[in-house]
Amino acid sequence: MNIFSLFPAALDFLFPDRCVLCGLYIQPGHRRGPWPLCAACEEGLTAPHGERCIRCSRPLISEKEICMGCRSGAQHFEANFSLYLYQANAAAQCLSAYKSGGRRLLSGFFAERLLSVYREKHEGLPLVPVPARRESLKKRGFDQIQLICHEMKKRGGPDFLPLLRRSKKTREQKTLSKEERKKNLTGSIFPALRLPPALPEDVLLVDDVFTTGATANACAEALKNMGVKKVYVLTIALD
Repeated sequence: MNIFSLFPAALDFLFPDRCVLCGLYIQPGHRRGPWPLCAACEEGLTAPHGERCIRCSRPLISEKEICMGCRSGAQHFEANFSLYLYQANAAAQCLSAYKSGGRRLLSGFFAERLLSVYREKHEGLPLVPVPARRESLKKRGFDQIQLICHEMKKRGGPDFLPLLRRSKKTREQKTLSKEERKKNLTGSIFPALRLPPALPEDVLLVDDVFTTGATANACAEALKNMGVKKVYVLTIALD
């Protein structure tokens, strides 16, 4: 059990921490969990309003159910759902603090929010974390998606199955164009070296940011080649 869960107000008083969003010290009693977010900023992180594409989760403008991008392109996953819009800045700040700023306790915050959607939309499906780039693992010292999946399981969520691995050096997807993203991932996603005796028919792929869908597509293709029938995707932010 984390010590914050026992004496959060006392610890906030003795060891004040700054909120990663507003930058102010979190006052005793003004947080829900051990993560570095004050209650006001946490509540301000809300999902986008209005109708969203049932396949990629993008807000619809004049389309019905499916956006034009999903109508014109083939994909190996059934659907993605993203919690937040990355461009809304708050989600981007939280992810940056988590992945690059050493604020690993944010994994618990993301896990709780993802678990809420999981129970509403994907109850019963095992989680499959998108495998991290080798370069990212060396730089950060931890696998940010596996840690979130672990936190989801700790909170009563499902098991997670590390079924995938990256077998070659790849560039960061965020630095590439749509076509470069596809090429970058070609031949890079493979089955993990150790697999369970039987694979589930349907799985929920978990990642942090959904942009063009190239990473989700490559992972879903690999999973279906392994025998998985349906791959759903759950992500923190939509870029």
